[in-house]
Amino acid sequence: MPDVIVVDGVMPGMSGNEMVRRVRNADNAKYPFIVMVSERSTGADIAAAFTAGVDDFVRKPVMGEELIARVNGVKRLRKLAIKLSERSSVLDWSDGTNLTKLQAWTQLDASIADDLASMFGQSLHVVSDGSGLSGATFGAEIPMSLAAENLEVRICVAFREESLRHAASILMGDGFPEEALRDIVREIANISGGMFKRLAQNDGVVLTTGLPVDVDPRAFGAKNPQAVRKWQAVFDGETPTTIAFQIEIRSRANDLVVVSALREGMVLARDLLGPSGALLLPAGTRLTSASIGRVVQLLGARHQVEVADAAKTIDAELRCA
Repeated sequence: MPDVIVVDGVMPGMSGNEMVRRVRNADNAKYPFIVMVSERSTGADIAAAFTAGVDDFVRKPVMGEELIARVNGVKRLRKLAIKLSERSSVLDWSDGTNLTKLQAWTQLDASIADDLASMFGQSLHVVSDGSGLSGATFGAEIPMSLAAENLEVRICVAFREESLRHAASILMGDGFPEEALRDIVREIANISGGMFKRLAQNDGVVLTTGLPVDVDPRAFGAKNPQAVRKWQAVFDGETPTTIAFQIEIRSRANDLVVVSALREGMVLARDLLGPSGALLLPAGTRLTSASIGRVVQLLGARHQVEVADAAKTIDAELRCA
């Protein structure tokens, strides 16, 4: 079976539509792309052709350059489909998403180390160390939400002070401002969250990334996480410099809040519809001040919205009764 078939809409003994139906009903090993060319080009004619199974329709008279360009477009689509199929995941999420099966969970440590090596201009190696954040004093965490399944991922990045100061000197030289120390930790947390999100997308899982915030690494950690990973990225230079990482998967119920209580960083757990029923914001959207203002304007301050909070814990007084 050829990759592309060009069918004349009007043929002796058989209509083009009938030929298309026969091709589609045949047990073909691969899917041929069918282009119909026809002088009959009313809306009804075109609709009937697509109903029969054509993929493209060209009105007569046909310009050779146009037909060749359309066929070349098919070739590009086939190349893309092959590339996507080679990258596609065979993971089965029919019983719910198991985040520990993601590349993001199993490969995050090595992927972040590569990014940080480029950022600092120094090589690093990964050490699987169960001590995790022990002894660290500077930390930042970034949350990611899979709100529809009541799941969240939180990554904490932490430094001991001497390691952080050395890292700052690599990036900015001597005389860096003190406030830059926490900026560096938050930026590495942000890089980590972005990397996790990109790797998860390769397995067909789309998470909404929240905002990195300062955290005391000694206090980080859920009481009963579903899964935990800990490791350290160690600079290969003479000065001991270590970055500690801890990632957790947590089960967390969504919150129902009034629109007036929405904050930046919250993630919509369900599609948000406007007064007319039209989609206002899709599920998984991380709210910004602009989008919150639009929601207040269209839905009113007392409308209730189901959200996952990807920034920080929702204050009890903001919850709906």
